[in-house]
Amino acid sequence: MKKILLTTLVLALVMASLAMAEDKRHDVKDAVFENPTLMVIAGTLDQNSPIWGRGFNNVDPPDISCNFPLSASSTGQYYDVFCITSTDDLPIEVIVDAAATTIGDTHMELYCDPFDPNNPLDNAVFSDDDDGDGLMSAFTAADNLMLSPGTDYWLVLTTFSPGDMGDFVINTSDNVVLC
Repeated sequence: MKKILLTTLVLALVMASLAMAEDKRHDVKDAVFENPTLMVIAGTLDQNSPIWGRGFNNVDPPDISCNFPLSASSTGQYYDVFCITSTDDLPIEVIVDAAATTIGDTHMELYCDPFDPNNPLDNAVFSDDDDGDGLMSAFTAADNLMLSPGTDYWLVLTTFSPGDMGDFVINTSDNVVLC
């Protein structure tokens, strides 16, 4: 009888833990690629990475005329920057892979050329905080971010908070290539 009660109690605790885990899941329906992945960008943000004061805007649509409105945010985030271009005029997808990224919370911005980390509010095209899985950033097809083919843009991946560090993996749609 004790074994049955103990087993029932353990099962109840496991079921309660699973139910609580379900409540913490994020909506990731937008983080599904419509185009197959072609390019993977990987790296590390740590004390050897440059630091900047990133901008923030997670509500406005993309602006390929380089006037996306960013407001000043906190300073001290590690970042990495990559020159990307689109091979066509279809929406691009750039998604931080939560399963392969050890940074707890990412932020991503896209800039027209030239990118100047000393002026992070200027020349922006788009910004995203948590459209990916969990607290990961993502530019999804739903964002309708269509870049001018063959034009250089600067993709910036940054930690959300100062002092955060870790490895990252970014997957892109097949129409995104490095410059």
